[in-house]
Amino acid sequence: MATFENPNDPTQPCRGGYGWFARGVGAEFAVYVGNAGSRKSPWTRGTLARGVEELGRGQLSASGKNDRAETLDTNFIVGTTLHLLEKRGFARSWRHLSDHPGEERQLVLDHRPLLQRDGSTAIDRRCKHPEDRGTWKLRTLSLDRKVALIKQGETLLDKDLTEVLGAPR
Repeated sequence: MATFENPNDPTQPCRGGYGWFARGVGAEFAVYVGNAGSRKSPWTRGTLARGVEELGRGQLSASGKNDRAETLDTNFIVGTTLHLLEKRGFARSWRHLSDHPGEERQLVLDHRPLLQRDGSTAIDRRCKHPEDRGTWKLRTLSLDRKVALIKQGETLLDKDLTEVLGAPR
């Protein structure tokens, strides 16, 4: 089970930077660092809400040009990675790290998250598994095909995790 270490400090919804972390035997590492509230919106977008959305893995694909669903979505990638880490015995935790969304880049550099291997705030492109045919689009598919695509995405991310951690699947 994932824990939310400081969900009300500061009071949510709160803009800023946040991170997902994993703990194993004697070690802790950052899995993902993100931000909430950097885009102009009439709604206050809180860091806690982003963490909950990612943990829930609610969206499989990110729409590219012409709504083609060309890559796996951040929520799916982060949530699936957290799920896979739990299956491998890691404890997972979320933390509000900063009240300033603009500090995300520095937080990524400071924490060196697993999913942001090149120091960029974006998830490593390899983890997004780009598909030029819009394979990840679920909207028009049968339930069986949707389940198959979700399993395919999980399998690809499990392989990525195995390569990075060197742990058995």
